[in-house]
Amino acid sequence: MNKLFFLPIIFTLLLFNSCEIEDECKDCTPQVNWTWDDMLTADELQDLNESYQDLGYEDADDYYNSLYQFETEEFCGEDLQDAEDYNESTLGAFSLTYDCQ
Repeated sequence: MNKLFFLPIIFTLLLFNSCEIEDECKDCTPQVNWTWDDMLTADELQDLNESYQDLGYEDADDYYNSLYQFETEEFCGEDLQDAEDYNESTLGAFSLTYDCQ
């Protein structure tokens, strides 16, 4: 009779422990790679950067990065895998990836 009393308790403990999956979590920050560097000549890129330096920025990258302030977000499990695999490119503008740590 004692065995029958403890059987449901043991079964319940096993059930809840088996459903508990520990996901790895990381903090991920979006990283923007501005792709105009690949499309412009050295002189054109220098002219572009000088025009943004006149505005008080280090270069064109610095200007656009200041416009798009991305916050770090925590990803776990499948979402983390998706974030680490993410690589979005927009023709002629930028590519976006996540730096997860």
